[in-house]
Amino acid sequence: MKLSQLRPGQSGIIKEFTDLEMSVKLMEMGCLPGELIWLIVLLLWVIR
Repeated sequence: MKLSQLRPGQSGIIKEFTDLEMSVKLMEMGCLPGELIWLIVLLLWVIR
């Protein structure tokens, strides 16, 4: 399953990276294969 297929509140384990450039950025943030992740969505609404 791809990260884009996770819904808010769901979790998954990183199995592999398919994009070299993105994988470097994710690993720099500590997202390594085998790590458990949760998809959290934060929305900010500004009413003027």
